[in-house]
Amino acid sequence: MAFGFGKKEESVPSTSAEIKANLQQQVTQEIRTAQAATLISKVTKSCYDLCIVNPQSTLTAADQDCINKCAGKYMQAFNVVSKEYVGRVQAERHRGNI
Repeated sequence: MAFGFGKKEESVPSTSAEIKANLQQQVTQEIRTAQAATLISKVTKSCYDLCIVNPQSTLTAADQDCINKCAGKYMQAFNVVSKEYVGRVQAERHRGNI
């Protein structure tokens, strides 16, 4: 009886290499999830601090516009930095330094 709640059933790894690969994949996914949560938290705090000068029960149109622009610029910068970082890591791997 499986209680995966929407998860597909997976076969049990039989070799230590399969177990290691599965663990690495799980750790990688957990790291990505944590990084995404951190990014969202940083965008939220940075844009709130920049855009919400006088907090009220609702956001003004100017507040919303500022937040949208701030978040967009933050994400663009993040994407540029991430792309460069991944490129450098791949180059180092290709050279055998990692």
